[in-house]
Amino acid sequence: MRTRFSLKFALFTFLWTFLLSGILLLLAPSPAETAPGPARSTAALSPEVFAASFRAMTAFEADSIPNEYVAFGDLRGYMHILKKKGNRFGSAWSTFYLGSPVKEIVAEDIDADGVLDLVVITSAGRMFVFDTNTRQLVWENTENDFESVTGLTVDQLDRDAAKELVLCADSRLMILDGEKLLREYQSADEFKADYLVIGDVDNDDEKEIVLDSGFVVNAATLSIEWQTDFFGTRLTLYDIDADGVDELICESSGGALKVYDLDIRQEKTVY
Repeated sequence: MRTRFSLKFALFTFLWTFLLSGILLLLAPSPAETAPGPARSTAALSPEVFAASFRAMTAFEADSIPNEYVAFGDLRGYMHILKKKGNRFGSAWSTFYLGSPVKEIVAEDIDADGVLDLVVITSAGRMFVFDTNTRQLVWENTENDFESVTGLTVDQLDRDAAKELVLCADSRLMILDGEKLLREYQSADEFKADYLVIGDVDNDDEKEIVLDSGFVVNAATLSIEWQTDFFGTRLTLYDIDADGVDELICESSGGALKVYDLDIRQEKTVY
């Protein structure tokens, strides 16, 4: 088990470092350029600082002949899309000003039309959906829908073809239909979360929503199954011990990894 996890983590670390290095190389100003305004030069940022500055980042494949892309959002309120060209990434397109810093980006075909969508949320509670084929905005919420949106993930939670958008907005969990983008239901309980992941984490054939704040919530009813202390950040689910049930892997303070067996509700020791 230790060998399998180590190889997986080493591969993840390599790919992440490669991606950040490519973006840093792309965004570094040429010698002839001068840096306008008070903004810090991206070339001066280490990969760790760059990753912290651009939390909203996702990789995806699009086009009829799949090309590799990376989308990232910046603190100025723009989303940028880079396209892989050989062993580097070049600028493909950028959005208009989204009004506030980009908080999260998810790449999914939310309406089951065969075209990947980019779902973007901002710190001011705005949500935008872009078509990766036409590169156009296809939907946005109104300014008074939410006062804040802190977390976003996408998953299939019912029997229709479209997926569901799961938001932590205005201290509630909210489920939106991926085709009509209408609110289907929301939680009665209040929650706070910056990161959300969804999966059958306790092997009961039902999906749960796991919040970084320590809650495990039934995805069908939005009722709390159990809760504990803060899990950590940058959550992901992966079955590291091949027992058929995904573990929760997350970053704790200082950059260390923590692993939780959510089916037995305890932290897992990983050497």
